[in-house]
Amino acid sequence: MASFQAKDTLVLGRQLEVQSLKIPFVITGNATPASVVALSDEPAVLFIKTAGIDQITPALDVGESLPTYVSQVDASGTFSILLKIQEQLVKVVSAKLVQRAAVASVVSCSMANTTGISSSGSDIALNAVSGTDFATGGVLDACLEVNYITAE
Repeated sequence: MASFQAKDTLVLGRQLEVQSLKIPFVITGNATPASVVALSDEPAVLFIKTAGIDQITPALDVGESLPTYVSQVDASGTFSILLKIQEQLVKVVSAKLVQRAAVASVVSCSMANTTGISSSGSDIALNAVSGTDFATGGVLDACLEVNYITAE
């Protein structure tokens, strides 16, 4: 597979600076909020919080505060995301969910903590509104795609 690097030094610098991370995951809804199931290809990196399940709080580092997330609502598919990057972050450039179902769509993620960076400075905190109704057993099969810049 061929790769392309820009010839302009400023553009090349930006290409090399921005990191990309893509992690597939599935959230399977249930009428009982505590029975919703969230699984990912990288369970030590991607943590999810819905109305009834919380993978995020136990994943926080000692002394790290919980990011400022929107309220999680299963009926609208609103949930929170924490990515453990484990490097000092400078900026979250973009974040989106690419749904992989028969009727695929792309949904932008908003930044928690205003910048998308956790209080530790090394995790990415996001809010997502997927439109999938987890309260009636809906299934979200998607890939989280995040672009970010780390300190050198």
